[in-house]
Amino acid sequence: MTSTTLRKKLHLTDAGVQQVTDAVHAAENRTTGEIVVALAPESDTYSFFELLFGIVFGAICFSFLIGMHESIIPWLAARFWDMPEWTYALFCGAASYLFTCIMTVAANWMPVDRMIIPHSVQVTAANRRAIRCFAESGVYQTREQSGILIFVSYLERQVRIIADSGINAKIEQAVWDTIAATLADDLNPKSGMKTADALTKAVNSCGELLAEHFPPHEDNPDEISQAFIILESGS
Repeated sequence: MTSTTLRKKLHLTDAGVQQVTDAVHAAENRTTGEIVVALAPESDTYSFFELLFGIVFGAICFSFLIGMHESIIPWLAARFWDMPEWTYALFCGAASYLFTCIMTVAANWMPVDRMIIPHSVQVTAANRRAIRCFAESGVYQTREQSGILIFVSYLERQVRIIADSGINAKIEQAVWDTIAATLADDLNPKSGMKTADALTKAVNSCGELLAEHFPPHEDNPDEISQAFIILESGS
């Protein structure tokens, strides 16, 4: 999934992106802390589970065709004169292979992915991708170790807020987990809240905590250039 497609699914317009970016900058003006918001289409490719899904249904198709041999063999014989003995085996193999391919492709559809991938695997993948994004975005490189990442993974519907060591020394992770859980609820289409508004709300909540524990100095540079990152699938 491209970043453009992800934005369409989240109904995130250019104005919405600017709204979140402005909220990050406004929050950072009140603290020495740094905030980065990152959206990812998915936290893993899950190709193993998608292929396994296709193979299982291909095997079911093959078993069904074998069980229907009394009907299939006469049907094939009526269409091929002097039908070779291997025609039935070829038909079953080809049909099963085609069905495997179709179901593997179907497994790439996100609603199917969410059903076939174990929840524990999705959670682990989101954790790993969030930590990787924390490192890649440079959030850990601030002078006071006061960077924070708000990470959202769309397929898994998982939200993570990762704070650097300087923040963790003053604010418990449970506080960030509460904000993350609220953001996850706000991003649910049933909530009726726009994506930009939900992200802005989370940024403001993080900004208030950072301003309390990391008030701005006279020298307060913007240490991270990217405030809002929208990742591509596989990146």
